[in-house]
Amino acid sequence: MALTIAGSLLDLFRSEQSFSPSDTPTADTDFHGLVLVRTAWENRLTVGGATVSELAAPVGFPLVLAAVLLLAATVVAGRYVSTGSAGALARWLTSAGAVFLAGAVSTIAMGGVDLPASEQFGLTTTTMEPGMWLLVVAVVAAAGAAVLIHLRSPEPAAWANPALAFADIPTPSAGVSITVLPPEPPPAPPWAPKPGERS
Repeated sequence: MALTIAGSLLDLFRSEQSFSPSDTPTADTDFHGLVLVRTAWENRLTVGGATVSELAAPVGFPLVLAAVLLLAATVVAGRYVSTGSAGALARWLTSAGAVFLAGAVSTIAMGGVDLPASEQFGLTTTTMEPGMWLLVVAVVAAAGAAVLIHLRSPEPAAWANPALAFADIPTPSAGVSITVLPPEPPPAPPWAPKPGERS
């Protein structure tokens, strides 16, 4: 959860595009091309030393929602460890948070790969920044937590313990306690006198 929030606040991708073959993005001090830095909330475009910020597609909102799901899963899992209840809810929330986070991060990764670039101006390089690396680590950690919480064996119910289930019940020699009712009398024929009547 903390990795997700931290990753959403840092830079995700940096794309550098040169305007001439002699200007290479690797020489940072002398680079006069176009630099596009993408975060979860905005894009920063730098050309010739001037920087312009613009709102980007709000990919930070799915990350925040995934962090909220993972926080809820952490709270419920902590309650499950301390009291032994809410195990199914903890598994569901952890799985939902991990799947939602993986979907959001893969969407962001596809957007980073598809950063606008034109090869006619020269060399273009796109690199992953620290925020994207944190999001990848967050996805791996969330997936590991989901697997571990599903592998944890649930606590057996009290009725499933044979020592508790039959502690106070004497077992008959047949092994099964059967209640036998007395046989019912056969129904009287219709011509028979009713009880209390004289024939």
